[in-house]
Amino acid sequence: MKHADSCCTILKVIGRFYTVAFVLVMVVLSLCQSAAAQLSSATRTDIGLSQLRTANPGLTEGVGVKAHLVEAFSGDRYVPNESDSQLINNSLNNVGFPATGTLSEIYNGHALGSARHFFGSSGVARDVGTNGLSVNCYAASGKTTANDNTPTENWLDSLVFNGGRDPDLSEFDRSTVSSHSYVFTSDSSGQLPGLMQRLDYIINESDTTVVVGTRNGGSIPPGWTPAYNVISVGMSSGVHGSGLTTTYGAGRVAVDVVAPEPNSSSATPVVAGAVAILQDAANGSDASTSEVIRATILAGATKGTDDISGTWSRTNTQPLDLVFGAGELNVLNSYNIQQGGEFNGGTVTPVTLTSFEGWDYESSLELNGQRLYEFEVIADTQLEDFSVVLAWNQNIVDTRFSQFSFLPQEELANLSLELLDDSGAAVDFSFSAVDNVEHVFQETLAEGTYQLRVSNDSGFSSDYGLAWRGTEVAVVLLGDCDLSGQVDFLDISPFVAILQSGDFLEEADCNEDGEVDFLDISSFVGILAGSNN
Repeated sequence: MKHADSCCTILKVIGRFYTVAFVLVMVVLSLCQSAAAQLSSATRTDIGLSQLRTANPGLTEGVGVKAHLVEAFSGDRYVPNESDSQLINNSLNNVGFPATGTLSEIYNGHALGSARHFFGSSGVARDVGTNGLSVNCYAASGKTTANDNTPTENWLDSLVFNGGRDPDLSEFDRSTVSSHSYVFTSDSSGQLPGLMQRLDYIINESDTTVVVGTRNGGSIPPGWTPAYNVISVGMSSGVHGSGLTTTYGAGRVAVDVVAPEPNSSSATPVVAGAVAILQDAANGSDASTSEVIRATILAGATKGTDDISGTWSRTNTQPLDLVFGAGELNVLNSYNIQQGGEFNGGTVTPVTLTSFEGWDYESSLELNGQRLYEFEVIADTQLEDFSVVLAWNQNIVDTRFSQFSFLPQEELANLSLELLDDSGAAVDFSFSAVDNVEHVFQETLAEGTYQLRVSNDSGFSSDYGLAWRGTEVAVVLLGDCDLSGQVDFLDISPFVAILQSGDFLEEADCNEDGEVDFLDISSFVGILAGSNN
């Protein structure tokens, strides 16, 4: 069964001392995610999930994590069928379902597909035994016309809008991840910037992680994608709403990460499932803070042409790619970053990084302060795909005069990230004046000693999450067929012997085509001649 675009309009008139009219329009993201949708084995391999499970047998993958599966209405339907064979080991609670309603009449194929991708037995944060995730299934919003199945509570009105008062934080904490596979199609009432402020407030105050999707093509939706503190998800194909934000802080890269799924509706819960795995493994430590989770997801992303459909790029002032964000989700990389451990940055003397995979959470980087991290790429090696992400939250201060109001004041820190060589010169840097993420990426980093420096150029202190990963590989000296560490005439005999035997030696593959044959002869001669100039 295919689902046409289904819209739902929110009309909420509520308030203790005043009345608030609140009208928004939403649309379910996917046109093609059916009730039978499930995560394919190809996707599990593409995002490193199969490899993670092979390397870590018995990984619990989200046990103890609290999930919010938030869906827009499609007709009267907004929850997955909890009797589905892929979901039965999880604990599903249909929040706000009225006692007079009929449960079977609100089952929704789109919601079932999202649930299967997020926490189903074929999905990412799959259930293990009878210890699956605890899931609250919400309608995203209320309905303008009541019927027996209209929920008495919904995610947006009950938790975020909360009758115009301070948003309700009671359902959020570090162990909670929310998946939102819907978008707002318009904002004729001009309410969305205020709603995104509220959501950013919730994330920053409770350290919850909220994963949202963008459109399946076209422009950036007016919300939730432009919110600062969410993880915004697109598709590895690049066929989604992307570019720079135009509202609620213009000029920021809208998409954080992509996943290899055919639509945003299924890509979004895939990333949410990866977050659940990380939260489970973090076990309440600072690795589960919203800033570190976001940095870990982004630093683990891959950028190769076999991962994404285009060429990935960034600049020193634009930290992420306009279409692909940090790249394609790789949960194995992100898990390894987390398991690499925390390294607390030094204020004057840098902390020495003993792992090329790791992270740090800084609770308060003071005005004009810095944190330093030092590492060494040893002789005869190089670091490949060195990815470093610095993430922090937009801080929303509630200056309300009573508990019955919400008067937000925005505070966005201006943090920067630098990669320095042993002379203090910048190898790379990321200085965005508008984003709350910085990103340094080097395809190869030669042997030497390096420092990472995080600086705060704001008028106030800020916390942050920092995550990094890189692969240390031995440097192959092409032409060094006797493995002496240099190329000279003594390499001629072993080169000839390898050609005659048909054996493979990487140093003898002088044209780097993956084979040692007569095509390598001219390259070998050129290398030999160059080494003796």
